[in-house]
Amino acid sequence: LVGGDPGIGKSTILLQAAARMAGAGKRVLYISGEEAVEQVRLRARRLGLTEAPMALANATALRDITASLEAERD
Repeated sequence: LVGGDPGIGKSTILLQAAARMAGAGKRVLYISGEEAVEQVRLRARRLGLTEAPMALANATALRDITASLEAERD
């Protein structure tokens, strides 16, 4: 969980880290509580990270986050 003032780069740095881990062969599920999946895709496109093999989800409720993790586990 990462928090901070709006616009300081939280999403950007986490997306870059997730893409690097995915590029290194790790399974990555990027779950955003602030941005819709399409917004994350657009940010990845702007950053040149579209080739990183990671799954994306949007959730804030623990139940939904857990369901996303379970779905990616299979």
